[in-house]
Amino acid sequence: MSSRENRAFEIVSSFIARWALPNEGIPLYMLWKGDLDFDLIEVKTPGLFKIRDYYNIIKKYPNPNEIHVDELNTPGYLGFVITSPLTESVAQEAKIILNFIKESEVIHRQEFETRIVRPKIELYVPEKVEVLPAEETKVDIKLKYTGYGNCYGKIIVSEDREKLVFDVKDLRDLFLVMANFQTFKQFLRKCKISEKDFTGSEIPEEQYDYRGFLIHSTQLTNFTPANFFESIKTIVENKELMGILERTIEESADVATNLFKAVIDLVEKRPVEGVFLVDPQIEPIELNVGERRLYVCIAYVDEFGNYYAEMKTIPIVLHEKQRIMFGQDWEEQAGDWNWLRNK
Repeated sequence: MSSRENRAFEIVSSFIARWALPNEGIPLYMLWKGDLDFDLIEVKTPGLFKIRDYYNIIKKYPNPNEIHVDELNTPGYLGFVITSPLTESVAQEAKIILNFIKESEVIHRQEFETRIVRPKIELYVPEKVEVLPAEETKVDIKLKYTGYGNCYGKIIVSEDREKLVFDVKDLRDLFLVMANFQTFKQFLRKCKISEKDFTGSEIPEEQYDYRGFLIHSTQLTNFTPANFFESIKTIVENKELMGILERTIEESADVATNLFKAVIDLVEKRPVEGVFLVDPQIEPIELNVGERRLYVCIAYVDEFGNYYAEMKTIPIVLHEKQRIMFGQDWEEQAGDWNWLRNK
C-alpha cells in the first residue's frame, strides 16, 4: 500500500480464472470497501490480449494493451473479461495489472495471474523413404499429443498439396456430444432417456471398461429407434455421428447392444486420451515410379474452436508403381493439471 493510498481502503475479494484456452473469455473482478480516491485506473494486459467486456465502468479510454478508466458506476467494484491470442506454447503465464493513480502517482497496484493453455499435436515423418520393387511399403507417421484439453482432428496424406483442405466447421462439431460422456449411462441420460425405459427400476451395473470408457450394457424396454432419434436430435447435429448410430441400430433390434457398438466405433477414433479423429485410418495412396513427394497434415481444433495445423513433407523414391500404406504411432504427454489447479 502506497503512502498516498487511503488507509480506510480494503480489498474485500478479487478473482481471475486460473486458466483459459486462447480466445476464451477470462473473467476477473476486484471488490473493495472504503474510499479510494483516484483520478484514473490503468488496466494493463500482456502482448496481444484484448479486453472484451467491462463491468461497472462508465468512462474508459482504450489504448494498445491497456485501458484507462476514470469513472465507475458504483464505487468499490470493477470487472473485465479478457481474451488472449493463439500461442505456440502449451502453457503460458500471463499477468494483468490494475494501477489506481492519483496525481500521476500509483496509490494502489493489483496484480492478477492466469495461464493460457492449449492442446498441441506434434507431427514427425521419415526424412526420406525408398520403396524397393515388389515390396509392400508402410510409412509410419509419428504424432505426439501434449498440453491441455481435448482436440478434434483429421490427418490427410496427399501427393497434391492443394488437397490438404479441411472443413473447420466439421472439425469443430466432431464428437462434441460424445467427447465428454465417460459412461454409457451419462450418454443415455443426456439423450433424455429415463429410468422407466430400462428393465427394472435401476440401470444394471454390468459394464465394460474399454480404453478408459466405462460403458454400461443394459436391456432397454419401451424404447424404439424412432424414439431414440427424436430424443437425440436435440443434442446431436453431427451427421457422421448420426450416421454411425443409425447404421448400428438398423443392424439389429437390440437397441442397447447397438448403442454399445456405436460408442465403441467412436472410441476407436480416440488414439490417445486427449485426441479424437474424424477418420482413425489414413487411406493408402497409389504412387507412380520416380521421385515423388508426399504432404502430411494434421489439422485440429480445441474445445473452444481454435484451429491449428502442422504440415510435413516426405520425399519418396519408387522403382515401380506401388500402393503405399500408412501407420500411426501416437504418444501422449498431457500437461500437469495439478500445476494449473494449485497455482
